[in-house]
This record gives sequence, structure tokens and C-alpha cells, in this order.
Amino acid sequence: MNRQPDPPLEFLLETTEQEYLHEGLPVLKTAFTVPVFAGLRPRARQRLNGYYQRMLRERTRYAEKTLHPAAVRAFTSALAEGRLIRPWSLVMRCTVTLADEERGLLSLYTELTERADETARGAIPPVTLRYADTFTLRDGLPEPAVRWRERRGMVRHCKSMARDAGITGPVGRTGRTFRTFRCGQSCLTPEGRTVFFQPGDIAPPERGVQEFAVAFENTEHPISTGKSIM
Repeated sequence: MNRQPDPPLEFLLETTEQEYLHEGLPVLKTAFTVPVFAGLRPRARQRLNGYYQRMLRERTRYAEKTLHPAAVRAFTSALAEGRLIRPWSLVMRCTVTLADEERGLLSLYTELTERADETARGAIPPVTLRYADTFTLRDGLPEPAVRWRERRGMVRHCKSMARDAGITGPVGRTGRTFRTFRCGQSCLTPEGRTVFFQPGDIAPPERGVQEFAVAFENTEHPISTGKSIM
């Protein structure tokens, strides 16, 4: 009996925008982009859509419960000091780095950028954080954990590339960060795997997200049989 082929992967990126007001003036603007999946097996589609809808609800709740009250306080304080400020903003973007139906893998990362009052004394500049996810298309579950040997090779490769980029440690939590590499710090691409570290992890925060491309040999499955090229 021949097994029916799985439905093809189909998705679109959907953006939800919201403006929060105080006394009729905008104090916070949000724009959240998440993927919406079609095709696939019903269970895989349900898991993937559920995951990103939960992420959307969490970011919306954070904007409503935390950022909006803080933006109102900053707006009120700025008016008392005779300053004008731009509305705060929270932006979430999703980028697909690999959609490989032959290997049954989907990899993407989410960037979250928060900007507050840049005119206040001691203001923190905008910060962008990146979070990655890789799923199996057959069931919509996270990819298997990276094997220890593969992880050790990637960490060694990233250390070498960091030195070449002029990132010499220790800076912040450099040693600990490299030793505790996680799958959530990387995403797959057609060429291999991109490993990244958050601002301040291995370099000063103003240098932003640090990313390193680690190539894999051309094997049937880049996770289970691939090997980092050092």
C-alpha cells in the first residue's frame, strides 16, 4: 500500500499593528509579524499555528501590561519637563531561513526590537533580540537536539570566527555562553547553520546580535548525519 504524500508546506506572514493612546496622543506603537501555516498534516499545522499565536498573545500582553503603562509615565514626565518624545515602539519580525520539504525541516528566527524614550537622561538605545526555532514538517515538533560532537565543533568554529571579527574576551559571559550553546541560538539555512548570540553575550551590546555561519557537508540530513566543516 502506497503512502499518500504529505500536503505541501504553505504559509504567509501576517502583521498585526496596534496604537496605544494617552490623552488622545500615541504613546506606543506595536507591529507583530508571525507566520500563518496552511497545507501540512493537520496536527503539524495546528502545532505550528498554535505556537506562533501563543507568541503573538504573549507579546501583545507584554505591550498592554508592561510597556503601555511605562510609556504613559514617560510621556507624562516628558510633558512636565517640556520635552516632546516619539511614541515607544515594539516590533516583532519573523524570517524563514529554511523551508526544505525534501528533508522535512522548517527553520526561522524571530527578532524583537524595543525602542523607548531616547531623549531621557540615561536612556537605553533600541535593542534587538533574536530567537530561533526549527521544526520537523511531518509533525510540527522541534528539531532533535544538536549532538554533543556537532555542538562542540560549532562552538569551536564560532570562537575562531569571533576572534577574526575582533571580539576578544572575556566580554560579559563569553566563556559560559560558548559552553552552553543551545539549538535556540541557531537556525538552519541551505548552506548549513547560522549560530547567533544576543547583544552583550559575547560582545558589547552596541554591536548588536553576533552571528556566525557554520557550513555543513552536503549530506542527506544536516542534523543527524551532517558534520561541521572546521
